[in-house]
Amino acid sequence: MSAWIVSNEHLAAMVKFLQASNNWHQIDDGEARRLFRILADENARSVNHRYSHHEPQDAPEYSTSLMMRAQVLDPVVILKACSCYEYQSCETDDYYETEAAKINARVQAAAIAKLPGYEEAPWGIDA
Repeated sequence: MSAWIVSNEHLAAMVKFLQASNNWHQIDDGEARRLFRILADENARSVNHRYSHHEPQDAPEYSTSLMMRAQVLDPVVILKACSCYEYQSCETDDYYETEAAKINARVQAAAIAKLPGYEEAPWGIDA
């Protein structure tokens, strides 16, 4: 498969889910813009690294109206979006050390915590 630039809507859905799920830290428009930009730039860096012989690809652009239109999607949809994002963004040797990888992991953790039955599951498992 080839790597590609994910859409504005894809990134907005990830950030919107994190905004809606994050109880300990309010994500305002400025922080949403920062998270979106980090994810977008890392995705573009990955694609440009993978296809260095082609014209550089521009990263998607953030807009407040895009975020206002974005819906909070089902956790399973978000988990799949996170997997897609990682696949499109991991072409560089240092991806897993980047802030984008950490943001993606935060979105995944937020989605896992929203899965049906997660809250009721035991924290530890004894024999």
